[in-house]
Amino acid sequence: MSLTHPFVYAHRGGAGLRPENTFAAFHHGLGLGADGLEVDVHLSRDGVVVVHHDPTLERTTNGRGRLRDHTADALARLDAGFHFRTADGTFRIAARGSAFRD
Repeated sequence: MSLTHPFVYAHRGGAGLRPENTFAAFHHGLGLGADGLEVDVHLSRDGVVVVHHDPTLERTTNGRGRLRDHTADALARLDAGFHFRTADGTFRIAARGSAFRD
């Protein structure tokens, strides 16, 4: 098999353009033509697979603590856009929506 072009993957869905590991990032990354998405997965306290890069919640969400110490329902109430800012320091997307559900 020969490649006609390199494969392009949106890292964390395109973390620099949308809040990372969110449906907004996944849709945007694929919409820009990425061939795939790079994501990390963890298990919630109740054994549900969730997409999130860090083992803790503080860097990207309004939550605190280790992801594995929270139920999927509690994680679904977190805001994944809470800390997302553009290069000039303004929010590109209003901080809304779940970090773990569409």
